[in-house]
Amino acid sequence: MQTVVEQDNRERLAALWTVCEQLLHTPHYKSTYANWLSEALLTHGDKSQSIFDTAAGVGFPAKQLFDAGFKNLWCSDADPDLLRQLLQIVDPKSNSVPVLCVDWQSLPKVVMNQFDTVLCLDASIGFMDSWSAGAMVSGPTKVKARVKEVLKNFYDVTNPGGHFYVGLQKNNNRSNQDRYVMEVGTGVLDGSKATATWDMRYDWDARRKTWNNLVEYRGETHQQVRHSYLFDKAELANMLIEIGFENAWELPTPEFLYEDIIIAKKAR
Repeated sequence: MQTVVEQDNRERLAALWTVCEQLLHTPHYKSTYANWLSEALLTHGDKSQSIFDTAAGVGFPAKQLFDAGFKNLWCSDADPDLLRQLLQIVDPKSNSVPVLCVDWQSLPKVVMNQFDTVLCLDASIGFMDSWSAGAMVSGPTKVKARVKEVLKNFYDVTNPGGHFYVGLQKNNNRSNQDRYVMEVGTGVLDGSKATATWDMRYDWDARRKTWNNLVEYRGETHQQVRHSYLFDKAELANMLIEIGFENAWELPTPEFLYEDIIIAKKAR
């Protein structure tokens, strides 16, 4: 089987990421996740609460929440190729769900609204600089400052008394000092078998995780190497308090979820 090493072509990277998304987010996973998340959201508000999904991608979990009755919903993502796929299932002309192409670093400059609940789920937070070549910083001090800068932007778009939900991969823990391999999934996409594996390497000193994304699809193995920032859930909770949230705590997640979730509350 031929191995194709993908270059930093935005459309190709988005295409491979979409394959992984489809294998990981099976219909059962999405519906079960959405039911669990809906129950969590209803502990601090009803279905009329305003929700801003800041890592909407191709529409998970925003579409599932909308279908569950959470109609006061906004979506954003920094990747226009992923948002094009989202717009295929959300009619922008209806104005029912505003969809914005904006990165997290620019949120308060672009989004003037504040929301009862802000979401940054699907373990997206560590990837804030991953898609722009040369944008990542290195080392504990610089990475912490960079992450806090973005977390402050989420704080700014959260209503007083509102909540921020942020997901972090469960493998971001100190027991993983060198390597962790995650079988993303196997399935049939457009009539062809597809398999994806994430081979991850950890550098806690530099606070960087290296992802070797291997996708077997249509007779080829595609190899995509990216990097993300590395910190654990306790450090994430502490940073949320440091940038201004009143409190932050872990929301226990079901076994099937591959992410830990921290909720932070903004003071009234």
